[in-house]
Amino acid sequence: MYKKLLGCVLFAFGSVSAIFGEHLPGPVGLSFRLLGLMSIPIFVRSLITGFERTRNSGNYFLRLSLTASLAQLILFLFNRSLDGSAGFSLNPMYAILIGFGLVYGLEILVPCGPRRIASMRLLEANAQTKSDRFDIRVSPQDLVEWPKGMKVPNWPIAMLQLFGISLVVFCLALPFVLPVHLGVFIVLLVLVFYAVDKVVSGPNVAAAFLCMAMLLATYMFIQYRLTRELDPVGVSIATVFISYLPEKGRRPGRIAQYAYYAFYPVHILVLILVSRILFGS
Repeated sequence: MYKKLLGCVLFAFGSVSAIFGEHLPGPVGLSFRLLGLMSIPIFVRSLITGFERTRNSGNYFLRLSLTASLAQLILFLFNRSLDGSAGFSLNPMYAILIGFGLVYGLEILVPCGPRRIASMRLLEANAQTKSDRFDIRVSPQDLVEWPKGMKVPNWPIAMLQLFGISLVVFCLALPFVLPVHLGVFIVLLVLVFYAVDKVVSGPNVAAAFLCMAMLLATYMFIQYRLTRELDPVGVSIATVFISYLPEKGRRPGRIAQYAYYAFYPVHILVLILVSRILFGS
C-alpha cells in the first residue's frame, strides 16, 4: 500500500509540472517532470500484482476505465493535457488500461502453469514385460490455471487461444495508433514485467532491472533518432527496485482502494482549478 502512496506522490509532481509548467522555473519544472516519470514502474507493477489478486477482473477493468475516463473528461473540459502539447492526447491511465487488456490476453495464452499431476501409478507388470514404468493421468481441466479473480468466457480452448492472440496483438498495436501519453513505453513495460514474473523464479528484481534497462535503451535510442532529443523517461528505472518490494500487512479496505482511484482525476481537477485561480489559465 505504501508503494501506491509513493506512486501517487511522484505522479502528482509530474502533474504539477504539466499544468504549471510555463509558470515554474526551468530547473524546477524539469525536476518535477522527472519525479513524475519515476512513478511509471510502480503503477505498472501494481497493475500486474493487482490483476493477480483481484477478486473480479471485470470490476477491476471497470474501475480503471472509469478513472481514466473521468480524468480525460476533466482535461478535455479545461482544454489541457498532461504531456504539455497543444494538441489532443490521452492521459497515461489509458496506457495502464491497455496494459490490463495485454495482461488478460497473455494470461489466456500463458496461464499460471499446470497444476500438479492428478495421479501417477505404476503400470502392472507381467511375466513378459516386468514393467517399472508409471502411468500418468492428467484431466483436461487440470491443464491450465488462471488467477482466481480472472473471469474467462466458457469457450473451447481453441477459441480462447484465438481470442488471446487477437487481444495481445490489438493491445500491442493500439499505443502506436492512439495518442496516449507515454503509451508505447508503458505498454511495453507491462509486457516486460509480466514476462519476468512468468519466466524468472524466485527473486526477480534484478532480472526486471536488466530487462527494463534494455527496453529503455532501445526506446530512447529510437526516440532520439526520430526527434533528435534525449527522452527523460530513462529516469523511471530509479524506482524499479521499490516497485518490487514485498507488500506487508493486510489487504487495504474498500475505502482505501477507491481512494487511490479517486486520487487520479481529483488531483488533476484541483491542480487545474488552482492554476485558473492563480494565473487565469
